[in-house]
Amino acid sequence: MDDEHSPPAETVEAFEDCLDRGDTVAAVAAPWSGRDALLDRAGEREGVTERVSLDGPVEEPPELPDTERVLVADCHHLFRRAVDGFDHLEAFCRDLVSTDAAVVTTWNATAWAYLDATTSVAAAFDEVFEVPPLGVEQAETLLFETIDAEDPEAELAAYAEYAPDRELTIEYAREKLRRLYRGTVVDYLKGLVEDAAGNPRTVRTLFECRTERGIDGRPGNPDVAYSASYLLWLVLANEGLAVAELADLAGRAIETDLASLARQGVVSVAADDVTIPAEAFGDVRSHLDGRRLLW
Repeated sequence: MDDEHSPPAETVEAFEDCLDRGDTVAAVAAPWSGRDALLDRAGEREGVTERVSLDGPVEEPPELPDTERVLVADCHHLFRRAVDGFDHLEAFCRDLVSTDAAVVTTWNATAWAYLDATTSVAAAFDEVFEVPPLGVEQAETLLFETIDAEDPEAELAAYAEYAPDRELTIEYAREKLRRLYRGTVVDYLKGLVEDAAGNPRTVRTLFECRTERGIDGRPGNPDVAYSASYLLWLVLANEGLAVAELADLAGRAIETDLASLARQGVVSVAADDVTIPAEAFGDVRSHLDGRRLLW
């Protein structure tokens, strides 16, 4: 679920410091926040490196290669919230503390928060590095660099205060409104960053919704039972699951709850896979926090 987003320079520098200090490092981040880019940076260091990727729930814990440095991506797939669901994680941690290799791992932030609160997984690592959400200035830089936004605050203000005539072309309307609101500071960008929970892809997605389509972009807080909220947590922590896997983890039939979540726009179901759409990330986190499902 990660993409090619590269975290801000100060985040990468702090991660490099962690690599200098510890042989075993856990890099923890939300989806779309640059975990792969950090793992790539670790792989650029001197020495022989091997990479292991966990693409989904594992049947057996991965064996750590006998090499100088090992990179293990998406270690949140090592556990399941079920009876005996932590066996693979425990075996991996035992291997981790006994290996001579430098080991750099990546984890989903929601899953890590749960594990950190309920297990001793953090004790297996010399360093735990958590990628922070974007601030307003970092989000502005992201929009400058990725979607050619000249003045994000002005564009957001323009579409919030003055909806363009439907007869105008998108490009003409955007240019006209950029000029009208250039230099405006009303904290619309700050509000967008808060709506996105500082998530890079969600920031971009909501910005495009608001400046190109003239809509808020968020699905809103879902009106669902606690059982459906738990499904949301499972999907968020695993960064996507097959419908059958989700039902297995929930231990029940999920068709009704899943249909309700999809209808309200907080999950997407395609080719039998369930994911959280980027535009829903902030609302999903807010909803789960309200249900006390986030640690």
